[in-house]
Amino acid sequence: MSVSRTVLRPFLVSLALAIVILPRVSAADDHHAGIWFVNQFRAPLGERLSLHGMLQNRWNDEIGDYERTVVRPWVSYSWPEGAHLAVGYDLHEFESPDRHEHRAWQRIAYQHPVDHFTLLAHAWLEERFFQNTDDIALRLRLNWGAATELGRDFGLLLRNEIFFDLNGTSRIRNAGLGENQLVLALGRKLPGNLLFEVGYLQQYVDRRGGDDLYNHFVMTGFSWRAPQLADWL
Repeated sequence: MSVSRTVLRPFLVSLALAIVILPRVSAADDHHAGIWFVNQFRAPLGERLSLHGMLQNRWNDEIGDYERTVVRPWVSYSWPEGAHLAVGYDLHEFESPDRHEHRAWQRIAYQHPVDHFTLLAHAWLEERFFQNTDDIALRLRLNWGAATELGRDFGLLLRNEIFFDLNGTSRIRNAGLGENQLVLALGRKLPGNLLFEVGYLQQYVDRRGGDDLYNHFVMTGFSWRAPQLADWL
């Protein structure tokens, strides 16, 4: 099956952006490791509408410090030909310092089967509300990747996501590149519409003036009625 120019264009643009970003990632000085425990569910509300929920627990600094809890409910609507629209909300509760962040977000996603693979892409707009400030930080997340089945019960995902801050606030110094996340993940289907997932996440954080961060995480968790590794983040 040939891939159309319309499908290839966003992937080529994203690849060019990654080539620009990679030298900055390799120059990052700070390195940390940790683990993210991710559990999620999906409940159908009709033929095309679904309710989703996710709970994340994150440990950083060689798994020595509990960093945050993330609660994420959202609603998605699937269109024909592999397109999805979603709106959702995030609550980020940080352990140290004791603070929280609220996020509203909107996402459009697309999946396109090509031979034995499925190409994945999404654009995600976030409105971030920080504690003790009236500022609203806008962030655009661009994600692309590919997933494939390994036999009847296993799946593999490779994806990359770039985070762009669209405005400067009291918490975000200025607009520009904020993060890059590269994920390689393996999923195993279990009885009862359950999926177990484990993966590796490489995170680059541009601190804009401070020492950049270059982090490594193990990601693991369960999904119920949501057999898509692409919904992890």
